This record gives sequence, C-alpha cells and structure tokens, in this order.
Amino acid sequence: MYAIGDTTAIVMPWNTPVTLASQRGKNQVGGTKNYSVNNISEIVGYNPTAGVKDNMFWAAPMFWKFFQPNVSYNDGFSTYNDPIFRSAEVYLLAAEAIVKGGTGAVLGTADVYYNKVLDRALGTANAGKTPNRALNPEKGTEAPTNVLAYRATPANITVDMILDESGREFLGESMRWYDLKRTQTIGTRAAKYNPWVGYGLNGVQQFNAAKHYLRPIPQSMIDVTLPKITQNPGY
Repeated sequence: MYAIGDTTAIVMPWNTPVTLASQRGKNQVGGTKNYSVNNISEIVGYNPTAGVKDNMFWAAPMFWKFFQPNVSYNDGFSTYNDPIFRSAEVYLLAAEAIVKGGTGAVLGTADVYYNKVLDRALGTANAGKTPNRALNPEKGTEAPTNVLAYRATPANITVDMILDESGREFLGESMRWYDLKRTQTIGTRAAKYNPWVGYGLNGVQQFNAAKHYLRPIPQSMIDVTLPKITQNPGY
C-alpha cells in the first residue's frame, strides 16, 4: 500500500547503476525493493546502442525543481515566483562574451564569471572544488570512471563549456532555445543530447538550420498586420 511521501520509482544516476537483481523492485524477478528501480539507460523507448527506438514514446524522469506540494493536480498553477532573468545568466553571458573576444570585464577572465555560478551551485562547503561529470553524458551507459572536470580555467573555458553549465543551471526555465540560437548550436547540440532530435522522424533527422533558427509567426498576428507581414521560411 502506498501513502503520500512514499517512493514509487527511482531512476539511478549514470555512475551508480543497479547491477544485481536484488537491487531491483519487486516488480522484477529477484527484486526486493518496494519501489521500481531502473537505470538511466533503460528509460522507455531508449536504447544505449541504437538510440531512440520509438520517438513517439521516448521519455525521461521528471525533475522536482518547480514542485510545489498541495497544488491541485487538475489545476497546476503554482504560487512560486517565475524567474525571468537571473544574475547567473548575467555571469554566464559575460563569460561567453569574453570568450568571443570581449574586453574590459570588471572581474577579469571568462573563467572567473563561469566559476561564480558553479560555486554558488556547489554551495559554500564545496566552493572552489572541482566537480566531475560524465565524459559522454549523452550515453546512458557511460562508465563511471569516464569523467571530465568542469571547473573553468583560463586555458579550458569555451562557449561549449559555458552552454553545458547553462544547461545545468537553467534546467526547465524555458530559455535554452535562445542560448542555442545565439551561439548557432541548435543542430549540433540538440542532435547530440536530445534523442528526439537525433533520431528524428522514423530515423530521419528533421532539423533544418534555415527554418529552425527562426520561430513561426502565429497566423492571428499575420492577419492583423498592415502592410501584411510574411511567414518565416519553412512554416
């Protein structure tokens, strides 16, 4: 019997996969846990070797960043503040600008701005430490020993590294498309990290740079313009 607050399912981190039948839930042969236990590589519709098997049913664990208890399931309207622009974005934009040749920054080099965001996320006790991530995070079965440090130095910081940190920092905050559009990396990063994009439709990738670096203009807006504006190419 389940009660509010009980764990019903866990998807294990890439670097601590379950390997024994006894570590599984009772819904599987030999399992002992009262909840379902799966590895990240076993997400519905995803195959660690072939990629997406069925792009209509690919799914991933939900995150709890904006979870608010006691909000009606049928309503879903949170009373939390809605972040529009955060100081962390200013720091990462500054780092990006410096990498691209910007000068005159008050704090110095790009890595200083990047590490300000990193240290706040790590917390006071861990500030200044060098965390690791999976060397190939797009692989659900990456070996736990294959890691890459992601503290910035003047020698290693790149726009790609900044986009990685931006992805961690702003998960779910609806600004990712703008970062990828500005840096012209939608095609490469989405195909690499988003199985839906990489697999495409029935195995054929659908990304089109000329089209997808612009958004469609709602027909209702086109209809009320005078002189009439035209739709963006491809829509």
